[in-house]
Amino acid sequence: GGSWLVGSLVSNNLISIDELINQNTLWQLQNSLIANRDSIHSNWDYWTLINDEVKGKREAGFDVSVTDVWARALSYQLLTNSNYAGAEYTFSDVIDQPSYQHYQAPYPILVSVGREPGTSVINVNSTVFSLTPYEVGSEDPSLEAFVQTKYLGTQLDNGYSNNHSCINGFDNAGF
Repeated sequence: GGSWLVGSLVSNNLISIDELINQNTLWQLQNSLIANRDSIHSNWDYWTLINDEVKGKREAGFDVSVTDVWARALSYQLLTNSNYAGAEYTFSDVIDQPSYQHYQAPYPILVSVGREPGTSVINVNSTVFSLTPYEVGSEDPSLEAFVQTKYLGTQLDNGYSNNHSCINGFDNAGF
């Protein structure tokens, strides 16, 4: 919930709530995630586009799930002021925005709770992760590690890439 608000605001140069209300274009929550276009044909095109975007992530070697489809559908409603509904914008790009560089905006911190794959219950002792434009990781004793946000998705071993390559763009705002 809160990540939708913070993520969409920081992905649009940390736009103020007043600007957001006056623009009336950023959030398109009045539209259905399922069928938010004017015709069957345009809905088909919309879902084909989302499918292609998620397929591109899979073809790049990343695991995908229904969460990726959900995220792309949401981004077409929450990131309407950005190119391709946030598909070309990363969370680490926030540090390059004028409002951020001129200290006119708060420091965005997103928080999430991890869980074991295949489980639906989040345990009380689950690892809590934080994501900022600079780093992502956890102070939790089970992890105690952080990585630069722009390298999120890179496979590491003791802080070094285990295959001599780094991933960029996994912190994509549209996913």
